[in-house]
Amino acid sequence: MMVNKKMEHKDYIHKYLRETNEILDRIDITEINDFINILFDAWRAGKKVITFGNGGSSATASHFAGDLLKTVANDSSMKDISSNKGFKAICLNDNSAALTAWVNDSGWDKAYSGLLHTLLDEDDVVMLFSVHGASGWSGNMVEAMKLAKERGAKIIGMAGFDGGKMKEMCDACVVIPKDSTPHVEGLHGVMQHLVVFRVKEMIEEYGKNSGKMKLFADTASYNDIDLCFDNNVDDGITTNPKIMESTGDLSLGFEAACQALLEKYPNVPVSVETDLGGLKAKDLERQKDKVKEVMMDQALKLASLGKNAIIKIPVCTGGLMAVEELTKRGIKTNVTACMSPFQALGAAKAGATYVSYFANRALDSHIIDLAGEPLDIIRTGNWKAVANANREKYFNDAWARVLSQITYIAKELEENYPNTELIIGSIRSVEDMYRLAKAKPHIITIPTKIVKGFIEQGNFAEFKALPRTFEAVETIKGNSIIHPLTDYTLDEFEEAAIAYRNQ
Repeated sequence: MMVNKKMEHKDYIHKYLRETNEILDRIDITEINDFINILFDAWRAGKKVITFGNGGSSATASHFAGDLLKTVANDSSMKDISSNKGFKAICLNDNSAALTAWVNDSGWDKAYSGLLHTLLDEDDVVMLFSVHGASGWSGNMVEAMKLAKERGAKIIGMAGFDGGKMKEMCDACVVIPKDSTPHVEGLHGVMQHLVVFRVKEMIEEYGKNSGKMKLFADTASYNDIDLCFDNNVDDGITTNPKIMESTGDLSLGFEAACQALLEKYPNVPVSVETDLGGLKAKDLERQKDKVKEVMMDQALKLASLGKNAIIKIPVCTGGLMAVEELTKRGIKTNVTACMSPFQALGAAKAGATYVSYFANRALDSHIIDLAGEPLDIIRTGNWKAVANANREKYFNDAWARVLSQITYIAKELEENYPNTELIIGSIRSVEDMYRLAKAKPHIITIPTKIVKGFIEQGNFAEFKALPRTFEAVETIKGNSIIHPLTDYTLDEFEEAAIAYRNQ
């Protein structure tokens, strides 16, 4: 009687696993990083993620959509649905009736683009899976990517072999660099779960922090920054030309001072500001293209100094043109010297990462207005004397206007521009801090002297969690990118920039 011997497969197993390890070492993690960030941005903005693939990859697309709908939102230990919401995820190949109808009537190449034509909106995310990167016989995926580009959607994908058409057309494409279908499909599953659980962590962290204000140190002095960071004013750093002139180390020049600051505090966003290049604020709107050129030149140099660099751009038409271009290049910006909701929301529409509203400067403009004086007095007369003479009489009404504007901007950003955060600057007292907490901006940037005053009275960790109690009423929104106090502020900054440029 013959007894079958058990086959030994250890050599094959070792070879397969060794090859898998070698492939993992060759995957471009930058593409994975971009893939994750595009997905998270879509979740924050409430955009759809539409997945699809062919053959075995269609199963990965279906699985991924399921994880985006459920896994990122909660896990099996949760008994309710009160946790974070999942993605608006759709898998095109899950609907066999609609898919085969398109195939039957319009052909295989039009199947996915036909479905996308109905479902896809601007800034949605199209997510593809293909072993060969949609090359050869995957015309349906190529047509889908073409439509996605026309619609202004983001395209991300996972491919194998040399990446094919997907590597060429995707905004982020994770390529498994191996001419082997089993390795590619298997590692797509690994990448899927890496991405899903990283995004899940990001969503959970976002949920924990979304109700808290962040506090930035408003200085370029290392000693002052360390004091701020030791007292929970540690979420970022903002500077401007006046700050750099008064507290920064400019002994080696402006760019060297910025680079040193970025390198010393690499784990937080640091706003470093462009200047006007000798232009006057009153001339900015007449020289929009020139302003953009000046801003872009400086911004690209500053952005190269550190990954944590946030480029501050003055609010003006040319500045916002620069912001649009910088955003396309993946460079983060902070549009500064905003005095009205119109300016701040215009900056958000241009793609600014942050918009900076100057609370007390705006307060001064409201006092002048309530006193019956035209705001043009800021350009032609002693406006500070007018503001000071009427401060006591109109102080509370002016602050009500300021808080209403801040509340309005913050809510508009949360609802319509979730990738932009509101920074409040121009803080003059500890009392200002508590007033501003009522309006709940995303961020307050605080001068060191105010930080020191606050330390004697309160706890910044508790302050960050204070709830919004002020509702926007009869908000003065503005209707122009130009504001007299913006011009005044930018000219002040330019004077400081000229001083240190000439050192």
